[in-house]
Amino acid sequence: AVVSTQSTWEAVVSTQSTWKQWYQRRVHGSSGINAEYMEAVVSTQSVHGKYADREEKDSMDAEGMMQFFSDVGANPEGIEALGVAWILGLQEMGDIDRQPFIDGFSKLGCSGMSDIRKQVDKVKSQLKDQGSFKKFYRWLFTHLKGDDKKKAIPADLATQIWPIVFGDRYPLLGRFCDFLDNSETDYVTKDVWEQLLDFLREMKSDLSNFEEMAAWPVLVDEFVEAVSKEEKT
Repeated sequence: AVVSTQSTWEAVVSTQSTWKQWYQRRVHGSSGINAEYMEAVVSTQSVHGKYADREEKDSMDAEGMMQFFSDVGANPEGIEALGVAWILGLQEMGDIDRQPFIDGFSKLGCSGMSDIRKQVDKVKSQLKDQGSFKKFYRWLFTHLKGDDKKKAIPADLATQIWPIVFGDRYPLLGRFCDFLDNSETDYVTKDVWEQLLDFLREMKSDLSNFEEMAAWPVLVDEFVEAVSKEEKT
């Protein structure tokens, strides 16, 4: 059955009182309500409700996520969307569930779309800072990995994500991704993931400053060796 927009919003409004009571018990106990925080909770809940899947109301579907990112000024297919996942501390790639959305934006002091847009703008600035970007980049490996028991991520996923997060700032990135795509390596470990950032930042595009005795991961050494052989032929 088709659910009207009006009925969806009525459902959201009708649950706000219950959510207030729940958050009062969870965050502040039975007394001492922080009114400002409660307002943020209710407001962010309403925002999520606007983009939520009509059947699975606890999460956004692909269309809802695309529209949300567009409305807050974030490229849904770029690093900005991953940056939003970062500040919300989302556990799984491609999911924006209601609870972490409410918790994350409420703790950031957001009480509506205007505040959320400001947070997105802040994230854009943070991702341009080297220190903040490194924190984001390390978090991203865990986000992509998903399961804590896993020690690595698929190589083909890594080669899809790297161009998104690095853009065109590192000339060696494209060659490294091509090398990895054509190698027999199926997975990228945390060590390779993290050290690749340092490698790309430090190396000249012609690899003239590469030192063989440096403690780079084996995969990086193999890449340099492959480039060297390629240039000699």
